[in-house]
Amino acid sequence: MVVVSRLRFPIEDSKHTRLLASLSPVLADILSQRVWFEPTDANLLPKLFSSGSWRHLTIASPNMNELRMLHACIQGRSLSLDTKSSVESSLEETVAEVECLASSVLAHIPCLVVTLGRHGVLLCNRNDAASPFTLHHANEISFVRFPSLKQPDDKIVSVSGAGDCLAAGVMHGISVGLPVEDSFHLGLRAALCSLKSNVAVPNNSEMKSIVPR
Repeated sequence: MVVVSRLRFPIEDSKHTRLLASLSPVLADILSQRVWFEPTDANLLPKLFSSGSWRHLTIASPNMNELRMLHACIQGRSLSLDTKSSVESSLEETVAEVECLASSVLAHIPCLVVTLGRHGVLLCNRNDAASPFTLHHANEISFVRFPSLKQPDDKIVSVSGAGDCLAAGVMHGISVGLPVEDSFHLGLRAALCSLKSNVAVPNNSEMKSIVPR
């Protein structure tokens, strides 16, 4: 059985790192809410770690490069990312790398929603009292992959906004009491709408069409 803590999620964006650094403790302590962090830019992550605000995060939703940078920052290392590489790893190689990096990051951030491009999303969860989900035995790390919904004939217009739509879809599902699997399916549908649109967040009618009634 999968259990979700039905709490509202403040969401933070790494483009506003100074504001994030000051507000994270306020959101976590005063509102007693879980804080979802959407990185958006791996190169901005070191600014977040210049303060202790990152320790108040409950969920982070990085892509692969952002996860690599998160891991390096937590380890106190600098990292130069190769953002121009066009070589795509296999699913097995990608999942193995995520599990290796996430195992260290989860010691500090209870839950990671790692976007894997064409491979979908990997939910990495600590399964303890601080975790928003319970997917496995208590205090055991779990990894659950949700495959991409993209079909071969789907035309990708822009990747901008897909991560934000994924996070919004998952949070909406959780807030209305959907099971974890259905919440992530909704998030992936929202992300696909964004990928097929020339705007980062599609209009209300497009989004409403994917929300369960």
